Amino acid sequence: MKMKITFQIMITLFLAAITFNSCKEDDLQEKMLTPWKAPETELTEDVLIGAFYDFQFNDTNWLDIDALYLPELGKYHSLNSAVIQQHIEWSVESGIDFWVCPHGQFTDSIIVNVLAGISGFDNISLAMEMSFSSGSTPADLTDSASIQRIIQDMQTMSGLFELPNYLKVDNKPVVVLQSVYNYEPQPLADDITDERVDAMSQLRSALKDSTGYDFYFIGNYVGWFPPDRFEEYPQAFDALTSNMMSNRKALTNFLNENIDLSWEHWKSFLEDRSVAFAPSIFPGRNDTVISTSRADVLPRTAEFFTGQCKLAKYYMDENLRIILINSFNDWHSGTQVEPADNYGATYMDIIKDEFSVN
Repeated sequence: MKMKITFQIMITLFLAAITFNSCKEDDLQEKMLTPWKAPETELTEDVLIGAFYDFQFNDTNWLDIDALYLPELGKYHSLNSAVIQQHIEWSVESGIDFWVCPHGQFTDSIIVNVLAGISGFDNISLAMEMSFSSGSTPADLTDSASIQRIIQDMQTMSGLFELPNYLKVDNKPVVVLQSVYNYEPQPLADDITDERVDAMSQLRSALKDSTGYDFYFIGNYVGWFPPDRFEEYPQAFDALTSNMMSNRKALTNFLNENIDLSWEHWKSFLEDRSVAFAPSIFPGRNDTVISTSRADVLPRTAEFFTGQCKLAKYYMDENLRIILINSFNDWHSGTQVEPADNYGATYMDIIKDEFSVN
């Protein structure tokens, strides 16, 4: 009798398992057959939209771009004040609030001596993008010589931080730091403790003593690195972004779907650690002209970029409310939203439509 009851229980459990797994398979199949749809988010408050901005164009380097697309302004020179003024006007009209400009002796000089004198310059804010590393050598945040070099570099930027339209969060100048996952010291393979958290904290203190500023650092992971690759490290920054989640993983046809999954993890992981997430979006990419070995091509479409905008609104940090666009005019990488002969002002119009407050 006991054996019979046990047998009956086993049969019941077996049938239940089949039913359960069948339901799971049906659910999975339904999800697989349901077309992806970007989440809809109604904006009731302003969002700060930033675009990476380049000053790299001259009379000779326009050959290194995708031949399909040429600027509406023609092959311009980056120091042409009329060009810069038009870029400012387009940015303001579309709702771009600030430019993220690359730090360097040449660029810093342009901003102070050229940009600051252009009509309408005060209508757009600035933030600087830089790397603590020296060339291809990762920054060592425990090395005194490396720390001193970083301090001196930040001191040269003090004139920029004092501009009335320099972007600040909580009264802290915003600086975007590139490729921050490379910094030394690297965590030990068998130990999740990341010494770079303490090293960054000490560097912040040294920078405040030497420059007088507390900085709002947005760390850029650049690529598909998950924020928990180094579990404690994100806490070294005020916010994190990743400005090139492109199709190197052969995800061209499903890129927004995969970014959706990735950003869901990013936001959840960072919220648990009180670190803000600043999504970075782009309309397409083609850098094969300047880097044939990388073959990183994502054909641009209005549909893809609209999906990017919707994802960014959905996953942005509600307190920081910053979304980054990569880029305004990086024609060499093919990520630009600047108007072109081919597509006109399509992407500027999408920015305006998607990020207007209802």
